[in-house]
Amino acid sequence: MIVSLPQHWHWSRTGRRVTPWISASRLMFGLALAWIAASASSCVLAKNDRRFFASCGSAQDCAGNLCYQGLCTANCVNDSGCNGGVCVQSVCAPRCGNGGTCPAKWTCSDWVCRPGNSVVSGGSDAVSDANSSDAASETSSDPDSDTGSATADVDDKQDTAGGSPWVGGRLAAGEAFTCAVLESGATRCWGINYNGQLATGDKETAHKPTLAKLVPTATAVAASIDHACALVGDGKVVCWGGAGTGAADGQPAVSAVVNVAIPTKATAIVAGTAFSCALDADGAVWCWGENNVGQLGDGTQTSRAKAAKVKGLPAAKALAAGHEHACAVTATQKLWCWGQFGAGWEAVAAKQPYLEAALVALPQPAADVAAGGLNTCALASDGTAMCWGDNGLGQLGLGDNTPHDGLQVASTLGKVNRIALGSGEHGCAVTLAGKVVCWGQGAQGQLGDGKGKRSGTAVEVPNLTGVLDVAVGVNHSCARLPGDQIWCWGGNEQGQTGNDQSDNEPNPVAMGTISDAKAVAVGHTHVCVLRQGGGAWCSGDNSHGALGNGDFATQLKPTAVSGLAQGLQISAGEGLTCGTSTPTTLSCWGGGVLVDSLTPAGVAGLPQADAVAVGAGTTCALLGGNGFCFGNDDYGSLGNGPQTGPWDAVVPVQGLSSAVAIAGKWQTFCAILGSGGVRCWGRNNGAQAGVSTDQEAVSSPTDVTLADGPQDGVAQVVLNYHGACARRQSGSVVCWGEGGQSHTGQTAPLPPSAVPNLVGATDIALSNAMLCAITGGKVVCVGGEVPGGWEGGKPPTVVPLAASAVDIDAGPGDVCAVLSNGTVWCWGYNEFGQLGNGKGPLLLPVLAKM
Repeated sequence: MIVSLPQHWHWSRTGRRVTPWISASRLMFGLALAWIAASASSCVLAKNDRRFFASCGSAQDCAGNLCYQGLCTANCVNDSGCNGGVCVQSVCAPRCGNGGTCPAKWTCSDWVCRPGNSVVSGGSDAVSDANSSDAASETSSDPDSDTGSATADVDDKQDTAGGSPWVGGRLAAGEAFTCAVLESGATRCWGINYNGQLATGDKETAHKPTLAKLVPTATAVAASIDHACALVGDGKVVCWGGAGTGAADGQPAVSAVVNVAIPTKATAIVAGTAFSCALDADGAVWCWGENNVGQLGDGTQTSRAKAAKVKGLPAAKALAAGHEHACAVTATQKLWCWGQFGAGWEAVAAKQPYLEAALVALPQPAADVAAGGLNTCALASDGTAMCWGDNGLGQLGLGDNTPHDGLQVASTLGKVNRIALGSGEHGCAVTLAGKVVCWGQGAQGQLGDGKGKRSGTAVEVPNLTGVLDVAVGVNHSCARLPGDQIWCWGGNEQGQTGNDQSDNEPNPVAMGTISDAKAVAVGHTHVCVLRQGGGAWCSGDNSHGALGNGDFATQLKPTAVSGLAQGLQISAGEGLTCGTSTPTTLSCWGGGVLVDSLTPAGVAGLPQADAVAVGAGTTCALLGGNGFCFGNDDYGSLGNGPQTGPWDAVVPVQGLSSAVAIAGKWQTFCAILGSGGVRCWGRNNGAQAGVSTDQEAVSSPTDVTLADGPQDGVAQVVLNYHGACARRQSGSVVCWGEGGQSHTGQTAPLPPSAVPNLVGATDIALSNAMLCAITGGKVVCVGGEVPGGWEGGKPPTVVPLAASAVDIDAGPGDVCAVLSNGTVWCWGYNEFGQLGNGKGPLLLPVLAKM
């Protein structure tokens, strides 16, 4: 079976939850630079950032450089003197790749030709930092009992003609965690740990590198959403964490690793979203875990804990795993893939899913492959990246944001010898000169260039040279340099950058220097403030232009919205912000249907509004008591009845003619009627629209039945992903839906029930886990596991603030309050810097504290 790619070969113009890519093979640097014949009588010197090494008979042949064991090298004092090479024993050593590219008596280790048999990864002293006795006692069995050392693995590889796959992969990034195999062979991990993905034997998050005590001496590591695997001993495989480990009971492997039986010695491992694969010494690929769309490649759609051999695949030398697909490069430099490649890839995989390996036609021989969530890149022998798939935020590095179901050359990357596509929407690569370049989504600093903005073209990460490896997670990236140096950048809300810090704020923090605020709106990942003097200021995620300041750069402190004066009301959603100004002019900014502007702009078909609510992909407004919506019609969120859409026009909401207020989050909206009643529509999978969950979508406004009826009308409604709460005119609060019942103490999401001990409320806000209210000028909160430590079932807790509060709002994970002195105080998750206190993602690399 052949999966055909379009046969054109053109250079492109320069410009979810899924899995990071970990490769086992590395591009043969010798193929990229080409060794000079042994009879050469002169030396080719360094040119630009590439260094060519020639053979020599004497030092004189090298025109001033050194002749070291028959190879022209350069003198060096430190790494910087090598122009991309590595200084070994006072000479600049050449880089290497797939074994067999180093001179006689030299060994290839971590892309570097090293004199003699010196090997960095592993050795007899590998257990010195790993406390091997603890590790052995806490594993399910002893996978290293009959093993040789990591050194033997590498040396065996080097003795094979042509080289077998490089066993590197000593750095891996999961969704919000990172693991690295040190030069000693010990494994350290850091970040989130809810399923034991750090291999520490518990579920405690770690903000700095922590010994993975369950893992014996390792030579390579791979990571995905919530699980990881390692090569240990003489080609054995162990896994730990969540789905994809191969645990027979399907439960997370927290207190012990899972030993995966591979018939032959494994030489490489990769991890997909809920599955894993290993490459053995014979070139066969074995996969285990989830298999609903053929990601195991065994010809079935049956998930399995035991490793099964991929069918129809010739002997492989390189391997990659994505969200629900995997790919391999064979010994003949062909590319084969299997599983579900992603929607809209008709030119690549018209008959997907592929339950067995299928040949993908490429215009050039492949040397390596990388698989992301819904995209793939193959590396040609000269370091050219050939990519296709999802590209909404420029994650293919082509200079555009258009998905491509046909192969494109990612020319903005230049020539690279290592590429990593993560489960998020960005990628990074190591260039032939040992630099790191990244592209795609950059709002959380994951591109590492200090700008906090997305880029469809590759940008260089500054101050990193001689890089050996790179790995990317959902919103962070890490690079490995010689000497166990790990540098990371990007999102750090779970400590995944390893710098012993977290940017969440459990206690209220002041937002910038604002002292004249009158109202606040909290979006999914950004916050906006209306100021007494006019206009609005926003901070946080700006990947869609939702801050309205004219660009895509993330802002850690509030910045002015361009051209918005005398704002009356503002609503922040997912990637979009809208506001009203005198008299009733409606303006929106950010990215969405009918709106695609980096600064406030009018909405075609709805120039005016009395009030507006922005959700996720859908926006609704009131004008003269009538409702109007535009955007996506997921779950009937347009409110115009059972018909679908239209998606490209403003539509009237059915049966809504006397509304006085409107609220919305995600795809659910509610309107307060002049009579004091409430009508809701849209997504209802958690009964958040006030209807039984038997009806997942409510396509037109439906009355929410409240116990007290009109005599205690509703003054305010707030929503979260799965629930809603209403503030009655008396100051009491009732909640409903799965996301609201935790605050009422009820066992069912309906009917709406009162929140105990919460009275006299004058304003309320609802995050995904917490309900907050202003009562008597004080802010009180109830809720679950959120920053600040509030626990479900306890009475409302007073939030310590410097002055009385006058306005409050919440997003999925953040709460902000405007105080009577005009200042704004926020607390919660701060992964995009949305709290506006100058902290947030790491925009430049920091050294993980190993």
